[in-house]
Amino acid sequence: MRAASRLLGALLALAPLPALAQSTPAAVGTVTHLSGVLVAKRADGGTRLLSVKSPVSEGETLSTEQGTYARVKFRDDAEVVLRPSTQLKIDAYQYQDARRSATTCCSIC
Repeated sequence: MRAASRLLGALLALAPLPALAQSTPAAVGTVTHLSGVLVAKRADGGTRLLSVKSPVSEGETLSTEQGTYARVKFRDDAEVVLRPSTQLKIDAYQYQDARRSATTCCSIC
């Protein structure tokens, strides 16, 4: 019985490790305005609903539903407005604050 409780304790202690292995990509921008439904889809297929002040990350595809408008402000203060039924993939984003230079590569799907 003691061995079973130790094994259970060890398994419970290790349970959070897979969650730590999945690092969250750094935010490259933030949703500043939203009316309707905005979804972010990651490369691994996971999705999340966005709201005002939600961060967006490199590699995500942002999708607006019918009747949705959204504005995303990037770290370099550039802004993108998404109209209804639009998909925008943030392929790559680089910004160096000290030099105030940015490189953004997005695809409209």
